[in-house]
Amino acid sequence: AGDGAASEYEVSSRADSQAMQINVAATFRVRGQWPYESAQFFDVFPFRGVWTEDWWYGNVLWLTADGKWKTMDTVKATYDGDKDLTRVTGGGFFALYSSDRGNMLMLVRNFTPALPVEYVICGNYIDYHMDLKFVGADGKPIRPAKGFEARCEYELAVWGDKSATRDQLIEIGKKSLAAGKLVIPAP
Repeated sequence: AGDGAASEYEVSSRADSQAMQINVAATFRVRGQWPYESAQFFDVFPFRGVWTEDWWYGNVLWLTADGKWKTMDTVKATYDGDKDLTRVTGGGFFALYSSDRGNMLMLVRNFTPALPVEYVICGNYIDYHMDLKFVGADGKPIRPAKGFEARCEYELAVWGDKSATRDQLIEIGKKSLAAGKLVIPAP
């Protein structure tokens, strides 16, 4: 409200991708004031309703640049891997899988400034939130001042089918993080 902040997106697609893919550069800018200690400016992965049983994806994967990973069974709400992984500073690799409609893959990179982000399923179960946390040098929450900017780039792709496994996606994620771009296997 009141033109206090703006989000800007540049969207492109690659003709040479192994999957249906778009690339996004997102910028969050405080124009006047932002009275909150967080912002969600690059949410993705819309779901088809509020009931997890109706989703096309039974699992979520989080993978950090240092190799930590966590998965969640979306119906049972059970976790595997590093269950304490709640925030990722900077980029990471994320996936919704396994589905005969294809699996949603996301690589986030070039996050500036490198602030912590909580990648969580929305409490209303309609999308996958990227909740940027504004913190000061001491690690305590702050409200960003006029002129503050946060930027990131991310690649989104729909790839594969219901045969995709967690281990396969972790491997795709590790290769993508190392390359700085989605590295999707050929069909």
